[in-house]
Amino acid sequence: MALAANKYLSHSFVESSDMKNIYDGIVALDANGKAEIKLPAWFEELNGDFRYQLTAIRTSGPDLYLEQEIVKNHFKIAGGKPGMKVSWQVTGIRKDPWAKAHQIEVEPEKPSKERGYYLNPELFNESPDKSIEWARHPDKKQHLKRLHQIKNEIKRPHESKNKLGEHSDFPNMTYSRFIVALLGIHLELVADVRTAWTFASDLCLSASILAVNLAART
Repeated sequence: MALAANKYLSHSFVESSDMKNIYDGIVALDANGKAEIKLPAWFEELNGDFRYQLTAIRTSGPDLYLEQEIVKNHFKIAGGKPGMKVSWQVTGIRKDPWAKAHQIEVEPEKPSKERGYYLNPELFNESPDKSIEWARHPDKKQHLKRLHQIKNEIKRPHESKNKLGEHSDFPNMTYSRFIVALLGIHLELVADVRTAWTFASDLCLSASILAVNLAART
């Protein structure tokens, strides 16, 4: 555990139903047709339940085998020809404290209120109101719909100059104050940071379009 106390460990991953890590490399066998593969000092602290694969490169290796499994962060290969290049692969299942405390449930059922909704509805040709966030926060659904509708109104160059000022929810409000209020209300309502960022970016674009339209009218 001394490693975990003093260092961070950064890993990418290949998706699996297990918390599986994959390690590989290429080694040249010695004069006896053997090789020892040394692994990082943290290897056995992080991984267990190992699987192995050996492949001879540019020649056959019918007698190639694993002479010693992983012990003290190394394993041994034997049975090859002197100088033979061997591609090796080892997989391990994570066994560190975090992994044990956060076991993966591979195919959990959605709660009843989230069924029929999606993490990314656009990938399934569904409308934005099929987002899982709408299901999780139904009290905000109508508010967000209204804000998106108002945002789209800002982009319409053919609207009359007083259109926003005549809006029933925002009487006598200047354009600049309307935009600030709209953004503030949205950020209070939205639960998804990614959605908030996307909306803010769109709103900045809308404000730019509005400014151009106003300048053209004056």
